[in-house]
Amino acid sequence: MGNFGGVELGEIVKRSCVVCGKQIAVTIYPSKRYIGGHYFGRLLSGNKSKSEYWECDKCFNE
Repeated sequence: MGNFGGVELGEIVKRSCVVCGKQIAVTIYPSKRYIGGHYFGRLLSGNKSKSEYWECDKCFNE
């Protein structure tokens, strides 16, 4: 991750769509910009674990 010859490189992370369960590959750039999914924030559960709410493009556009 970083800048290579003026091109911003990103880190690819795997996330799951909360709606359909499809695995999505999200590229996160150092500038905090991302592509490959739609992020809605963190979810708190009763056991203090944190989850992230992501949707794939198909579910987001429905």
